Amino acid sequence: MNDNCLALRRRDWEGISRAAVNPLRRLRLLTLRGCPSRVNPCDACVAPMGASRKTSLFFTPREIPSQSRHLVIGLVLVALVALTACAGTPPAARQILDEETGNTFFVVTKPLVFARERSDVAAHARDYATLVAVAVDESGTISEYILLHRWSTVDRRMLPPPKPGAGELRILAEGRAIDLVPLEQVPVSISSRAELHGPKHGDAITRAYKVDLPTLSFIAASRVLAVRMPQEPLDTPFGLWRDGRTSLTQFVTAQGGRER
Repeated sequence: MNDNCLALRRRDWEGISRAAVNPLRRLRLLTLRGCPSRVNPCDACVAPMGASRKTSLFFTPREIPSQSRHLVIGLVLVALVALTACAGTPPAARQILDEETGNTFFVVTKPLVFARERSDVAAHARDYATLVAVAVDESGTISEYILLHRWSTVDRRMLPPPKPGAGELRILAEGRAIDLVPLEQVPVSISSRAELHGPKHGDAITRAYKVDLPTLSFIAASRVLAVRMPQEPLDTPFGLWRDGRTSLTQFVTAQGGRER
């Protein structure tokens, strides 16, 4: 009996001496003896980590009722789905302040780009026509336009200069011809050409055409689209090269919901 008491007392002294070096061992002694931890009110335990006899502290929270736990998990999942949907939905239009006029204008996020081959001039050369839907808010009055960036990869020395009065645009949509006459002045600042989807290389001629939302909606819903420039010496059609009809549909929907 005395031998057993001495052995237990020796183990206690060894535990206390080790606890002086490692406070976690002190916590383990208190836990094994039924003493509540003063470090964590939710109770803590010390678990051995491998043969090196290192210890690690793990906090064990009180058990959460299953119904509350399921509710928390459901709310977290709903929040994650909402954040993912918001992150994956692109804006319907870019809102830009025209510093020259003080007007606010909205630009479609992706334009319609049409192209035609110019193999008669050079290999892999093309003429391009980029159509950009724009809405201008001028003191509460909103007007819709189509901007045309007419550009080419053909050497300018091989192209005839454009006529001053040229610029008529004909959009062929589902067999219907939409003839547009250019305005005398572009209603937005050309200094923001990058934001207006202007070409990154080559000289471009930019013109503006007055349209309405039903016309833009019809173009966006058309399955077959082409563009012609009737006043150019070469009046062959431009075929759709980069599709932006989905962005145009979103643009029309957003503009239709604005107060006018």
